[in-house]
Amino acid sequence: MLSGVLHPLWPSVAVGGSAGPRGRSAALWAVWWVGGVGCSGLSRNYYQLQLAAVSLRSPFGYTEAAIEGGLAAGAALAAVAPPPLREHSWSLLLGSTLSAAALYLACARGAAAGSLPLVVGGNVLSAALFGFQRATGAASLAAALPERRDALLFALLSFAALGAASLLQAAGAAARLDAGGYYLLCAAAQLPLPAAMLTRWAVRAVRARRRRAPEAAGGSAHT
Repeated sequence: MLSGVLHPLWPSVAVGGSAGPRGRSAALWAVWWVGGVGCSGLSRNYYQLQLAAVSLRSPFGYTEAAIEGGLAAGAALAAVAPPPLREHSWSLLLGSTLSAAALYLACARGAAAGSLPLVVGGNVLSAALFGFQRATGAASLAAALPERRDALLFALLSFAALGAASLLQAAGAAARLDAGGYYLLCAAAQLPLPAAMLTRWAVRAVRARRRRAPEAAGGSAHT
């Protein structure tokens, strides 16, 4: 069943695949969905513990409202983003994922330093960024798949994200991490996708350079 749902994306995942930019973009967003959605859900389980670690008088209710507002604002920004921005999906995904890692680190640092503004601001900005990523990724996936399959794909990806969050939570519990430690786990979980993207880009660049080298040498010989 899963292979049938994801069949349009397989050429994008394979090295040297022949799928167009839309398919390649959707494949990357599908991979992001597992870690991005999973870590966002996990961090939402621990942000109140971060606030409590700083002060029991922290504005818990206002922070929760601001986080929900950030999610909505991020999704709205994705909806009104100019087409040129949405067309650079590779750069957008890379930059936003690295930014998410930085924000998770900022939240962990804020909790360790007892900085309430850093904890609140980091969580709100992280929520806004996630809202933007989720809306952009959902649009990319929906555009690449037949209408009858997109709902099933989102269900499968959300289930995989829940599994990823459960694994991270189990690892954190085994290591007896505090709330900041879980945020560090979330930050680390953002890095494999950008690393894979940059590695593949570098490999393709080296191959392209090697292909051009004989042509350049041949042109020099003729002159």
